[in-house]
Amino acid sequence: MQKNYQEALAAFGIQSGFVNEQVERIYQSLMTQYNPDIFEFLSPEYCDMSDKKYQLTMAYYLLCQPFPHYIVNQNSRTIKEEQMIDEILRLIYDYSKSHQEIDKRFIAQLVELLVSYKNLHNYVRDIEFHSYSKDSVAEYTNVRTLRVYETNFKGAFDSYRLEKDEKFYYSVSLVRHEIEHVDQQRKRESSEENTQVFLWKACNAYVVKEDAFFDTIVKLPNPFFFILKIIASIISHKNDRKYQKNWLYCPEERVADICGNDLALTLIEHAQNKEDLERIRNILNDEIMGILFFGYTKPLGPTDFYLSRFKQYSDCLQLMELAKSLTLEERLILGLQVSNEELESAKINKEKILSGVRKLC
Repeated sequence: MQKNYQEALAAFGIQSGFVNEQVERIYQSLMTQYNPDIFEFLSPEYCDMSDKKYQLTMAYYLLCQPFPHYIVNQNSRTIKEEQMIDEILRLIYDYSKSHQEIDKRFIAQLVELLVSYKNLHNYVRDIEFHSYSKDSVAEYTNVRTLRVYETNFKGAFDSYRLEKDEKFYYSVSLVRHEIEHVDQQRKRESSEENTQVFLWKACNAYVVKEDAFFDTIVKLPNPFFFILKIIASIISHKNDRKYQKNWLYCPEERVADICGNDLALTLIEHAQNKEDLERIRNILNDEIMGILFFGYTKPLGPTDFYLSRFKQYSDCLQLMELAKSLTLEERLILGLQVSNEELESAKINKEKILSGVRKLC
């Protein structure tokens, strides 16, 4: 399916950019090659079509999206950190100088730069811009798509009453947060072996179990399929509610927040007008410190508490062993167990801890 999707993009000249800006040209191309009547029945669920019709289906699907849809450039360009920082600062400068507000193109260019820096081209194929979500600023889906909820995204600035230039840097933090989730997915699918990879797999274990259960029941005859499908739906709903209730303790969110704020701070340190950005710098620093110490009122610590909600007790035991080889800063980032003495010492030496944490990001 993904192969045909990419062929459809290539067939109609969509390589990178906002599809809705190219609609007229692509539509005219379609009209000259195919009978207009075909549009009456084309839809994305026609997966059993021949290749040619399926290509047209996917192209038509993109044209008819009720939301702006941005195709991420797939030229596999990989950039180094210094280049990423320079290009993001140039982007912010251009927008600030021309008095432009944060828009879809600003966010899309941020995503492309971060995807190129983290070499995640195979994991982010497109960006969907939606108006609103009940829970999220943005989210990464399992179909290689990044969804951005514009109302929520811009609403994230309100709690701190950010000024215009401050918003650009906070936007970087929000986008970097989502790119970290993409990288977590990449690590889950890799053969790497370290504490982080083990933890990301543990956090995803209940989803894997749900998927395996569903894969099993779809092969069953009726009425067993329908009965077990209802059971699977109930389990999935309960796990989703459990996640929503405990997501603040989730180490994936914890690490994504820290990484996002760290990049924004790095950009501020390299900015020409960094003296004017002292307030947002303090906000980001305070956010990181708040995240590091959050959840340690729980006897198990935040991460073990989160995993225990999903009955991942054996993973908790293995993490206790793995944590023994980690520094205090590494354990604070991942929400792993620290002693009361270590916690009190960290709170007294906040600047030292913050510096150590940022070196690990």
